[in-house]
Amino acid sequence: MRSKLLIPLITALLAILAGSYVIRWIFAVLTATILFVYSIEGWEPKLRRPRQESFSEEEIRRLAKIVARSRYSEVSRKIIRDHILEAYHLLGYEYPQLRENPPEGLKVLDEHENFINGLEKSLRLLEEEVK
Repeated sequence: MRSKLLIPLITALLAILAGSYVIRWIFAVLTATILFVYSIEGWEPKLRRPRQESFSEEEIRRLAKIVARSRYSEVSRKIIRDHILEAYHLLGYEYPQLRENPPEGLKVLDEHENFINGLEKSLRLLEEEVK
């Protein structure tokens, strides 16, 4: 950082110490230009962050019913699998990649004969991936 400010410092000193009026102005403009370039160097536009969704009690109850029904219902299993698939997508996986080469968490969910045990293992693997 200090070496970065050395160049405008030298040009500013030359602007102060130069004998000719024209050379002083040239070095003053050069110093101002260098400082301006340094100021816009790291500038990035601010992007709006999407608001974080919090689960309401109703949503939690709905998901709890879906998990309870997943022991018998294939539709509930598909809904849960879609939620886990969406979680992996939020982690940066692309959907075609998830279908062709699913992560270990999705494989465990599909391979287990007892869906609830498979779901627990799948969620543990997803949690480890989040960390």
